[in-house]
Amino acid sequence: MADPTWIAVKLAYLSAAYAERAFDSAHINVCGFRDLPIGPERSALVEAVPGGVWGESQRLQDVRTDAEDRLMAIPSPDAAAFAFKFLVARAQGRGADGWDAMLEAEARGLAPAYPAAEYSGS
Repeated sequence: MADPTWIAVKLAYLSAAYAERAFDSAHINVCGFRDLPIGPERSALVEAVPGGVWGESQRLQDVRTDAEDRLMAIPSPDAAAFAFKFLVARAQGRGADGWDAMLEAEARGLAPAYPAAEYSGS
């Protein structure tokens, strides 16, 4: 049976992530500035976005990162939950190094036969 706390926190994270992505797609990246290299053309597009829009984008980012913190704080109830958390931390080229130690500890719990810590890999 699925852990109801995990499900609720995962759904809260997904809701926050989708809200942030939808808002940014509709109000900030409409002109595709994120696809442009850093330079005058990109800067002009960024500066054309009203400050209130940036403020709402930041608020939604804060909501998502708070939801992410709550998600990552819950031990993964199973391998699928661990995979989800790993993708939150690492998918799409994201380098969320702050989660590495926690992810490693959870992975070791899911794979207890992995060699002991003295294994150096060399």
